Amino acid sequence: MVRASRPGEQFQSVLANISCGDVFDRRSAIEQIALSCRSNPGSRCPQALSALSKQLTDEAHRALAACAASALGGVLALNADGRRRPAAGAAGSAHEPTDEEDAALSALVRALQHGYDGVRVAAACALGKACLRHKP
Repeated sequence: MVRASRPGEQFQSVLANISCGDVFDRRSAIEQIALSCRSNPGSRCPQALSALSKQLTDEAHRALAACAASALGGVLALNADGRRRPAAGAAGSAHEPTDEEDAALSALVRALQHGYDGVRVAAACALGKACLRHKP
């Protein structure tokens, strides 16, 4: 796994590492993406959502797909200021999804049909974390 000195460089190296290395390095990179979004959500979340959605959609290893689904839920649950979004239907919770959020939601919904129950459960939990239970 590549390490970088500055936060922006570190985030980019983590994004690059989700598709290479052994399973443990890749899982660590997936988890680091969600953590990075908590520390600086506004500038990193669109890239993180895109990378995690692609990882969930393309991942053949079921444990990594489940990890990506879980990380997507954590990133989707964040507001631009890093706090959790209010519950669906709460005052001020109206939010039109960005293209990246829409792609992430689509990937999670598709993951509900995955052949491995662990991925399906992770996707359902991720949708719940994101407070999107009212979506079809």
